[in-house]
Amino acid sequence: MTSTKNFIIHSHGGDVWRHLAREEYLLNQFVPGQRILYIWQTQSTVVVGKHQNPWCECHPGLLRKTGVNLARRLTGGGAVYHDTGSLNFSFIVDRDSFNYSNQIQIIISALRRHGFEVDNAENHSLNFRGRKCSGNAFMFRKSKALHHGTLLLSSNIKKLNHNLRPLACSIESHAVRSNRTAVTNIGDRNHSLRCDEIGQSIGDVYSECIGSEFTVVEGARFLPDTTDLEEKYASWEWVYGRTPKFEVGLRMTLSSGTCDINMVIVDGRILKTSLDGEWIDRMHIDILASALRGCRFDSNCIAERIKESIHHDRGEKILSELAEGFSEYGI
Repeated sequence: MTSTKNFIIHSHGGDVWRHLAREEYLLNQFVPGQRILYIWQTQSTVVVGKHQNPWCECHPGLLRKTGVNLARRLTGGGAVYHDTGSLNFSFIVDRDSFNYSNQIQIIISALRRHGFEVDNAENHSLNFRGRKCSGNAFMFRKSKALHHGTLLLSSNIKKLNHNLRPLACSIESHAVRSNRTAVTNIGDRNHSLRCDEIGQSIGDVYSECIGSEFTVVEGARFLPDTTDLEEKYASWEWVYGRTPKFEVGLRMTLSSGTCDINMVIVDGRILKTSLDGEWIDRMHIDILASALRGCRFDSNCIAERIKESIHHDRGEKILSELAEGFSEYGI
């Protein structure tokens, strides 16, 4: 993409990591004077902001069990939920010509063409009938800017609320926390509303407002292979390893009693572990701390590390129960 042509790119289907990879590719290849609008959809996914802690925003173990993807994007801000009932848009422009008010007005005008009146709200969001229906986030580089957002059109709100529940434990973190608020679909009372129609209208309004000629293309046919970037976005190191340092406290009830487990997590891995309980002896604490040092903060990895540390001595039962407890916790 060395041309200064303006592009409106529609992309439907595929996993979220592919779309985030394509978005970054477009940002990397952007040349001065160009304007790009990328419109896309994906299946059930939770996307956290660049500086967030996924365990504070959702329950990663639950997402894995139910087949909901988890991703981390390039921009800041809070966590969002995508499914085939939501529509995502990305404006890529010169930094000097970036104008949030103008760009969000394009979305508002496109929805108005379908009879929907949405209001520009605080924290770079849109409201429909008093509830949030769109969130927006940004990234600025030296000479270019990215503004992307999502529109709840006919999304599964029940699943959205269910999947944006944090892990049930105590977490102390300086990561950015989402501002949780009531949300709604724009198309609740219009079941014939189609995401591709809204996407088409957004593209039409953008072209009209800018007054420039745009080339409209299908992403799958137009964009090159982005496998390397997709692998980055799908990697454990990006999704979890980029999490700012945090401390977590878990409580487990074992056959001998209740114990409190405290951990310090750095880059998504366990740095320190301590146990607290009247019936717990030094041996259990030392074995667990040694076994889990450097382990990913992940139920399966933790359980496996504990099982590997078990020797046939008096600590076997306690450690086995701890491994089972972590497996059930679903971190």
